[in-house]
Amino acid sequence: MDKFIGIFEEKLTPIAMKLDSNRYLSAIKNSFMAAMPLLIIGSFFYPFCEYADTCLYKLYGT
Repeated sequence: MDKFIGIFEEKLTPIAMKLDSNRYLSAIKNSFMAAMPLLIIGSFFYPFCEYADTCLYKLYGT
């Protein structure tokens, strides 16, 4: 396993560093990292909202 991790770090770290130094890709990465907590919280509460909508539909029949 250590050999695999060593090869993985040796081959992919330079590529990852080159991609991270690109300012456009870095801006996209940072914006996704900033939006991720909101997406996680929203996806957690979505089933509750969907259930409430279904209950209101049954209650009011509209």
